[in-house]
Amino acid sequence: MYNTTPITGVYASALRALGIEPASGTQAPIAALDKLCKKAFGSEKADRLLLYNPDAVALWLFQKYNEMFTDAQLASSIMLPLLSVMPSVTPVCFASMYTGLMPAEHGIKAYVKPVLKCNTIFDDLVKAGKRVALVSTGNDSISMIFLKRSIDYYIYDTVDEVNAKAMELIEKDCYDVMVVYNGNYDGTMHKFGTESEEAIAALKANLAFYCRLVGAVKQDAAFVGFALRDQLLRIGDELSHLIPLQIEQVLDRPAVLLEHLVVSFGNRPRNDQRRPRIVDQHRVDLIDDGVVVL
Repeated sequence: MYNTTPITGVYASALRALGIEPASGTQAPIAALDKLCKKAFGSEKADRLLLYNPDAVALWLFQKYNEMFTDAQLASSIMLPLLSVMPSVTPVCFASMYTGLMPAEHGIKAYVKPVLKCNTIFDDLVKAGKRVALVSTGNDSISMIFLKRSIDYYIYDTVDEVNAKAMELIEKDCYDVMVVYNGNYDGTMHKFGTESEEAIAALKANLAFYCRLVGAVKQDAAFVGFALRDQLLRIGDELSHLIPLQIEQVLDRPAVLLEHLVVSFGNRPRNDQRRPRIVDQHRVDLIDDGVVVL
């Protein structure tokens, strides 16, 4: 049995939380998140948006290690099971999440990292006058497919640098929207195995950082999302980029990716005193007026 709420609805739900109309032809927003926003804000809209993306944290890990996720659950307002796209590889999933489109529509249909030419959440945010930061490690999908937007890119060598910058930017309150990526569990489980001691330590680090983010944004922001991934494959699917140890079921029909979205709300007073943008790209400024200079 599959989940019925598509991951492509994250795009519209995030925009709607901020009072921005999603582009036509995209997936409808997730009804439960719309209701949660209305309950949290009434007739108002979120003032800040933070989207946290810890890669490859599978749903089956949550199902197998419930107690490990307790603090993250307690820090959250809702958990939603979502149905994702195929192929269930990182660039395809991120493109679908942040465009509201299926792979055939946004154009990324395999493990490749081209810069998206279609409309994305980042384009809509910029058009609405929002100041946006993407904080990630270099050469990762999310760092590459959303390039060439008028946003600020903070790209680092390590997850520790990413997390330090994210906390700094929350404290400075110089952005309306922040997208933060952690790939340490993904990289570690590919090297040592999904349930290796090293991988579990990375997973615990991701969960702890999520709780830190929630604690920070409850003081300074309005909305934080956290996605967990699980891969279900069928016989004959390409496994070159996927880890067989992640297979939970073998199907005789197209595979699906199941997601959980965890959302936590907080409140902050509006602040029109915005600091200037500060951009670090391996400690070298590669961005001119929010445009990537390559």
